[in-house]
Amino acid sequence: MVWAIVFALFCHAIHSLADDSVSVVQSSGVSSSESSERLQVTMPGLPNAKRLCDQVWAGDQPKNQLAFDQLAKQGIRVIISVDGAAPEIEQAKRAGLRYVHLPIGYDGIDESRSTELAAALVQLSGPFYVHCHHGRHRAPAAASVACIRTGWISARQGQAFLTLCGTSPQYKGLYRSVHDAKPDRHNRLAGLDLDFPAVTQTSDLVQRMGQIDKTFEKLQRGWNQPVKKTPAADLGHLRLLLDEQFTELSRAHRRDSFVPSEQRLPFAKELQATGNLIDSLQHQRDQPEAARATLRSIRSACQRCHHALRD
Repeated sequence: MVWAIVFALFCHAIHSLADDSVSVVQSSGVSSSESSERLQVTMPGLPNAKRLCDQVWAGDQPKNQLAFDQLAKQGIRVIISVDGAAPEIEQAKRAGLRYVHLPIGYDGIDESRSTELAAALVQLSGPFYVHCHHGRHRAPAAASVACIRTGWISARQGQAFLTLCGTSPQYKGLYRSVHDAKPDRHNRLAGLDLDFPAVTQTSDLVQRMGQIDKTFEKLQRGWNQPVKKTPAADLGHLRLLLDEQFTELSRAHRRDSFVPSEQRLPFAKELQATGNLIDSLQHQRDQPEAARATLRSIRSACQRCHHALRD
């Protein structure tokens, strides 16, 4: 009798551990618990891509045709971008993929957008790849919220997925959105009359910030490579492009309601200081350490603005 009780307790403990793990969930909503190792399988060309459940992956933005082709080979049929920048629709089309653009911020996912994300999973034919820019914060949160709303995963599994993807605890709104998400009725989500646009118009400031992110990443990679791989002329072009983008951003913020009035002056000063840093790069091509230090300063300036305006 004692051994029967012990065995029953042991089985209950094992079952509890399985419930606490991140699991892969079938599109029918039937859970099949699997180890986190399976979820960490990534796609070539998409270093931050991870699978949340049978129908949904989340990760970074596809940066070239090879990445889009890789998604298609993986069986993906619909890409959902939650980034502010306009999607690369033509590259997706060449790979036979549909784009849906439902941008979100770093401060969380509101009820309306949460419903659209969940309805997309129900109304469209997957599998789905949800991406933001870097694939570590907004995409995992959006994918988790959508899958919780459809009943494909639990809120606990969604929270675990954020941890697996490296979502920063700094983004409390994203964690709160996943924590607060509740399952919805499939027939209600299926019956909603929603448009799933390939491109959603975002604020001018958000679009320009997205462009700056891309240019800065290229410039940073270029400075970290041997001179032969990234000629000085290419770096000079990227530096000039970044300078122009910051100039345009400075103009845009004056008319964009995205920047609260009390923050416009500090933002303008930060833009000017960052512009001076960018200018200094043109004299540092033969001073790699100085250039990297300048790039770190530019990155820090970007992060300060992101923290004040975006996060």
